[in-house]
This record gives sequence, C-alpha cells and structure tokens, in this order.
Amino acid sequence: MYTLNWICVLLISIAGCLEAAKKGSNNGNSGGASTVQRVSRAHLEFALSLYQRLASDLGPRENLVISPHSIASVLSQLWLGSGVGSSTYRQLEKVLFYRDSGLTPSQAHQTFHPSNYGITDNDLNAVVDIANGIFLQKGVSLRKEFEEDLAHFYNSSVNTVDFTTVPGSGTRSAQRVVNKWVSTQTKGRISSLIDKPLSQETRMVIVNALVLDAHWLHSFDPTMTAANGIFHLNSKSKLEIPMMAGKFQVSLGESNELGCRLLELPFRARRLSMFLLLPNEETGDDPTQSLRRLESSLNSDTLKQLFSTLTQETVHVRMPRFRVSLSTALEDTLRRMGLVTLFDPQRANLSRMSTNTQLAVSAMAHKVQLEVTEKGTEGAAATSSGIERFGEIGEFFEVNRPFIFLIWDYKRGALLFIGRVTYPEPLFNSS
Repeated sequence: MYTLNWICVLLISIAGCLEAAKKGSNNGNSGGASTVQRVSRAHLEFALSLYQRLASDLGPRENLVISPHSIASVLSQLWLGSGVGSSTYRQLEKVLFYRDSGLTPSQAHQTFHPSNYGITDNDLNAVVDIANGIFLQKGVSLRKEFEEDLAHFYNSSVNTVDFTTVPGSGTRSAQRVVNKWVSTQTKGRISSLIDKPLSQETRMVIVNALVLDAHWLHSFDPTMTAANGIFHLNSKSKLEIPMMAGKFQVSLGESNELGCRLLELPFRARRLSMFLLLPNEETGDDPTQSLRRLESSLNSDTLKQLFSTLTQETVHVRMPRFRVSLSTALEDTLRRMGLVTLFDPQRANLSRMSTNTQLAVSAMAHKVQLEVTEKGTEGAAATSSGIERFGEIGEFFEVNRPFIFLIWDYKRGALLFIGRVTYPEPLFNSS
C-alpha cells in the first residue's frame, strides 16, 4: 500500500473544483450571497469542532494555534480526489460540514478559488503570500481532470521527486526538496517542516503555504510598551512579559452567555481583523478554568451572537507582545471527528485523484508560527495612526490572562486562524 502525506505549512490552501464551478455556475436556486453564507458557516463549524477537540487534549498551560481554513481547504482537495459516493467521499463531506450546510461540490470547491485571496486583491496582496505545491513520486501520474482543477483554481505546482532515494546516497532526498520549497515560500519563517525522512512508500506530498505579514490599522507606539508587564497564568503563577498599550477607536462587544468580552483589532488591509476573546475575571476564579468554560461554550451560534454586540468605542488596550507556535499531527484528531477511511490502506478511495488505486493518507503535519508586535504580525512595517496617550475617557481592555484569538477574513467569511494563549512566549525585541 502506498501512502499520501499531507503537509500544511503556516497556512492556507489548496482544493480543486468541478467543471461546472469552472464555468461559474450555481446549482438550483443557490444565489451568490446564500452560498457564501453557507460555505462560511460550514467552515466555521468545522473550525470550532477541530479547535475544541485539539484544546481538550492539551494541558492548562499549553498554547494552541491552527489555521482551520487551511486544513479545510486541503481536506476539500482530498474530497475532490475521492471517489464520488465512496465512504471516503461521504466522511470528508460530513466532517467538513458540507452535507449539513446543503452545499454542492461545485459550491464548496469554488470558495477556494485564488481570486478569493490576495492574488487578485491589491489591498490584500501586500500582506498575504500563498503557495500550493504537490510533490509526486516519479512514475505516478495524476488524472488530467484533477490536475487541471488544481492549476485552474490554485495555481498549484506539481513537482516530481523520488521518495525512494536513500538518505546519504548523494542524491537530494525528497525531504530536503520539500523543506527547501517550504523555506522559500515562507521566506525562511519555517526552515524545516519535515523533521524525519519520508517513508520510501510515500507517493505524494501536498504542501500549502501562507505567510501573513500584516500591518495594524492602528499600530501600538513602542515607547508605551511596558517591559515588565504581568500576565496571570493561573490563580498562583504570573509571567513577566512586554505589555503593549494604546488608545484606539475600535469595536468592543461582550456576551453574558459566553462570559467574555470581545475586542476587534483591524489590519490595515481592512478585510482582515484579529479578534481577542477575553474571559471575564471573576473573584477567586482560576483564569485557566474561565478559559475552559469559554472554549466549551463556543459554537457558531454563540460566536455569531457575540459578534453582533460589537460597537465602536474608545478603548484603552493593553496586550502582550508575544509569539505563539504549534507543530502537530492531525490524523488522530480527524479520525475521532469521523474521518476514518482516508487513513485506512484497505478502504481509502482517492480514485478521482489518480489511477493508482493504492493511495492512502499516512500523515498530516500542521506547523504554525505567529508573532504579535506593535507593528502587527511578524515582519510588518510600523505605522503610527490612531495612537494617543492614555487618558481618563474610554473603555479598558487588558489582556493579562489566558485568552482566545481569531483572525477573520470579512470578504470570504473565513476563519484563517484560531488559537488560545495560556502561556505567551515573550518577545523582548519587537524588530
């Protein structure tokens, strides 16, 4: 049995589409707006389901950061490559919530068209770099229709490698080829994705890379950053960390049901925002327990209600300057979500992807690193708009305890990143 490895890198996206979607068709009475809403809801349901399962496996001081949209897009590619009506096809459709949302394959796949990203969006192109690549074993071919879908929708490159190369033989191994590609596409932010030699039985590796390098709409003034800020890890432990500060006109919301407040920090591209969900501070309550309660209550309905409370306010913001990262395997979590046959060499059906009927997925690696500084995300240039010294007027939002964050794309209704920060890694230099 041959294996198909899936590698997700600092993040987003690949899928394909059916011929009907290439022509821009909508089936039945599915209008553009309703289709976008249903796709958005499906992806959000998948994101929260995946996040909650991963979070439940972690200890109280372990951080979590993933790109659910990246993961959904890769699974959608595999859905495209699965035999229609097979158990693999049905399980992917269900896990991705496409079935519950009443989406046709063409509607679901169309959402991953490159025009929805920065490739054709001048405003977004400055902050998002996207790359998709397939590394295929020499002698194994993709079906023409499947390969055309990838090229049309994702500008995906197909590279031939030899997974049977023995390390140390003098020939560059497939592991080195893939890692070099990843390093180039992420501009060195991830220099090595595959830490161990790939199995000689591997026949395909799928790599998706996204680099987010965004400026805040209202940047923080570095001169106002307190070097010795305090972050409460739990009821007994504290962490000293640089704490940024600023006063901005931004959106603020709250939910009694979720027991949290919500702050929106927009990026300069405007279609993207980071949202901070901060559990309410209760007397005598452990911050990690408050976070657990918030996580268990999150679903698309409660999150939608929370977003509906957002109103513009003058807000005094204090938050850590930090880094959060994660490198994890996802196959066990996805199995528990109901995606079983894709990983089973005897039952996997990827017959629309390749004539090689012995393809099955053996590994899914997901690696993310995100830095939050006065300038924005990692590598962004500084701006100075919206800065004021602290005064007496306005709301206060102090991120001094464990919290959840989201990075949302308004245009697509897509959750690009979700994570929780329970033990922020301090960034003592913001350059």
